[in-house]
Amino acid sequence: TLRFAIAAQVALQALTAAWASYALWVAMTGRALIRDELRNSHASADAVSPLWFFHECWPLVAIQLTSLGIAQIDVLLVGWLSQSRDIAIYGAIARLGELLAAAQMLAAVVAAPFVSELYATGQLRKLERLLRGIASLVAIPTLLIGAGFIVAPQLILTHTFGPTFAAGATTLQIVTLGSIVASLTGTNSLALIMAGQQRPLLSISVVASAMYLLVAPLLISHFGIAGAAAATAVVFGVYNIAVTAMVKS
Repeated sequence: TLRFAIAAQVALQALTAAWASYALWVAMTGRALIRDELRNSHASADAVSPLWFFHECWPLVAIQLTSLGIAQIDVLLVGWLSQSRDIAIYGAIARLGELLAAAQMLAAVVAAPFVSELYATGQLRKLERLLRGIASLVAIPTLLIGAGFIVAPQLILTHTFGPTFAAGATTLQIVTLGSIVASLTGTNSLALIMAGQQRPLLSISVVASAMYLLVAPLLISHFGIAGAAAATAVVFGVYNIAVTAMVKS
């Protein structure tokens, strides 16, 4: 029953992520079309067709199901390869990981229209300053909270969830390090999407997902939930660094 509930949650989160990307692209596409029509009064009314829309949107859905959706599958893999006690501990640690990622998620929602507008108007230096500023602001709360998670993981788990969950102290430290790396790299994935570079981002996402699916089961089998956290932190840490390098180039 627990494994079925975890699988249902992962599936629902993947569908939600896909629909969110679809809605975001609709909003940004509409904004861009209005701006283009104001600039070019001779723009064709039938410039956007359903086929074109699907051609532009399917990479976004695939990105959500790989780079973001795959991050939720770690709970499902733990459910398959670990004991029920470890599943509960890992689920609790995942909730704390969401707390660390909250600042970055909020920054992505706020920054999306500004990234799109600055890129469309060619203000690349201003866009670069914006992305750097967002990364700095996001890093502050993440580092402050993460410092507590790294220094006193057993204390935090004990007082938050109970003494039984203190066994996941090492796992919490690994999850925290991965979240810190993600926060320091900023919202670069969003920047690529808003700049219309979703296909190069999709390539990186597919590679990262394939690496994760190869590495994670092995690490979970040998190291339990600490291996699951390590697989997610390492693979998606490399993913975030690669995306950052792509934005800079």
